[in-house]
Amino acid sequence: MSSEQNKKVRKPRRTKGDLDNAINKAAERLIMERGFSNTLITDIMKEAEIEPTVFYKRYKNIDEFYGEFVKKRDYWFSDVIKNAMNGEDMMEDVYNMLCCLLSELSGKSLMLELLRWEVAQDNDITNYTSKLREEHTLPLAGKYLSHYFGTNVDIVAWSALLIGGIYYLCLHKDRAPFCGIDVNNPNHVERLKMALHAIVDQLRWLMEKQSEKEKIAENLRKQGVSEDIIKKCVSL
Repeated sequence: MSSEQNKKVRKPRRTKGDLDNAINKAAERLIMERGFSNTLITDIMKEAEIEPTVFYKRYKNIDEFYGEFVKKRDYWFSDVIKNAMNGEDMMEDVYNMLCCLLSELSGKSLMLELLRWEVAQDNDITNYTSKLREEHTLPLAGKYLSHYFGTNVDIVAWSALLIGGIYYLCLHKDRAPFCGIDVNNPNHVERLKMALHAIVDQLRWLMEKQSEKEKIAENLRKQGVSEDIIKKCVSL
């Protein structure tokens, strides 16, 4: 065998960007498989095919890496929320957001692993991601609340229950179905989407009913009807 054949084949030299990309992709693959808590620095190094010095030039430890890693990911599909803030049909936006959330969490996703980590561990990163998601959500909740002002519909509480229910069904999916609903089953996911559509339609009806009452009240005021009588009329 010639000396040429004995020489090891060298891998192409990777740029800083290549190395960063390899580390992040390796972490994503492992987290999807094992979760945040069970993914170690050594696992990421091996998966990314890098030496420890390459990793530690960038991050002090796994916590610092995760801190940067989660900042680059959307926690509540923020693009969907931004679009909903500007949508013309508010209730259709609500339905689409809930369906997107259900679709995202019913499969394997970083969002689901992040939620699992937040429930399981109390640390600076899980506190940060939880608060950041809340900051993304509050402006949207305020927008919807203004549409239901003066009604007996607490849209924020309704939303919290719906979103919390989706969270639980998806976080619990690898343990057992809940009320016979298994989100690992695509047919059951469709059932949930149909139920969400029915709930949103009911909310839409309540909003339209409130708008009708306001129009009736305004017409009665123009005719000089007292507020006491108006109140009785619109509450029928």
